[in-house]
Amino acid sequence: TLPPSLFTSQQLSSLNLAYNRFSGTLPSEIGTGNFENIELQENEIEGTIPPEIANNPLLHVIDLSSNLFSGSLPENLGSLSLLHDFSVAENMLTGEVPASL
Repeated sequence: TLPPSLFTSQQLSSLNLAYNRFSGTLPSEIGTGNFENIELQENEIEGTIPPEIANNPLLHVIDLSSNLFSGSLPENLGSLSLLHDFSVAENMLTGEVPASL
């Protein structure tokens, strides 16, 4: 399980918890830290991708591939002007990719 406090760090710029067996959902606090990179690929995280992820304008890389995410991508992802690497491959997402991406 990923505790909400993990995502509120103001000191860390990169969070890489890839290739583990973390489960649970992503908390809405994912958008409150100063992360430039969030890499959570190859885990067992489920639920929807919270729209709050786009509240962090510093994000360059988001890799949520190979998890169990469902639902649609948040419409506001296109507001991340520094984002240059975004992967959600191998999930169970539905709907359309936001045109803003």
